[in-house]
Amino acid sequence: MRFQYDGGEQFTFNQQLFFRKKLLGAGAFGEVFLFETENTGEHYAVKCETPQNNRYVFGFYFEREASWYEKMYGIGFLSGDPRHEKAPHYILLPYFEGKSLYHVSCPSLRQVIFNWVWAAVAVDTLHTQHCAVHGDVKTDNCITGNTVRLIDFNFTTTVDHYRPIGFHQQDQNILYHQPPELFTKNAVRQRAAFPQDVYSLG
Repeated sequence: MRFQYDGGEQFTFNQQLFFRKKLLGAGAFGEVFLFETENTGEHYAVKCETPQNNRYVFGFYFEREASWYEKMYGIGFLSGDPRHEKAPHYILLPYFEGKSLYHVSCPSLRQVIFNWVWAAVAVDTLHTQHCAVHGDVKTDNCITGNTVRLIDFNFTTTVDHYRPIGFHQQDQNILYHQPPELFTKNAVRQRAAFPQDVYSLG
């Protein structure tokens, strides 16, 4: 299947017409919108790249992320050429009902433990089934409903491969969920290892 989208109010996928309904969230790389069909209620999310100095420089990140969504959830299609910086890139993603853990208020300690355990299960699934490190485990990137699902695979990396970016020492207090051993004076890229996600989860 192919996914082609130009940033408009609708697109066709799998012989169905999907319409943009609402903004789901935004981050450093782009915005995510909910799209639905008018009649069947089928829905997907679409991540839309935002420009950096009038250029679209995250094409290869979007391509990597689409690949990880496909591995994890069976849906992850890129629209746009990752080599081109003059046009935005888009990813068709699964849509998960629920909220990010960042926006959830837990009425009891039992609910806190439930959410944490299911987040740990999601991380462990990525580790054991795909031998990969998420690289950005935080409450914003965990969607809770009947279970917890990981989202945002921009930094996901196969174990023992180099992570896509390095971290500056001065950013350690801002990126508090990243383990301290990643931060170096010259932002040297580090190899992905399971304990990095474990630190972030804790």
